[in-house]
Amino acid sequence: KITMMMIEDSRPEMKRLGVLCAGVTPSVMSFQVLSQVAQKESSNSNVRQDTENFLNRYSELTYLGVLENILRSPTPSYATVVAAQKLEIAARRYLTHNASPTPNPPTQSSSANNAGYFRRFVAILQGLSHSQDASVKDQADRTLNSLQNLLLSTGNTPTRQS
Repeated sequence: KITMMMIEDSRPEMKRLGVLCAGVTPSVMSFQVLSQVAQKESSNSNVRQDTENFLNRYSELTYLGVLENILRSPTPSYATVVAAQKLEIAARRYLTHNASPTPNPPTQSSSANNAGYFRRFVAILQGLSHSQDASVKDQADRTLNSLQNLLLSTGNTPTRQS
């Protein structure tokens, strides 16, 4: 509640401190708060840049459980869209062994090991691709397509549901 009050304050310094409070403790609630800030702030503000930096951390393997919880729960649509985007970034990072943006790209065997971790998101994204919210549906479709292609490239067949 205090973090939200800080973020809603008109002073940029106070907003940045609120974003810092939300960002240093990764959780479902923090992700939702940061998503709200990202949606409201102008793209060139320092507050928005800080917010994006914290949201980018969720594309690390360590925080994919948070993304899973967001994608499985009824959350505001923008948070769901951002979670699907971060999942796609993570999948590209951890399942691609050729053109990885990380300094130490995953090997083919680590990509295959990571595939097991990402496979569980296929069913979640398939469910979201039937959403009534067009932005959620579109992002879920894009992320699902990307994830399935990445899983196929690692030699893993994604689980398909009807």
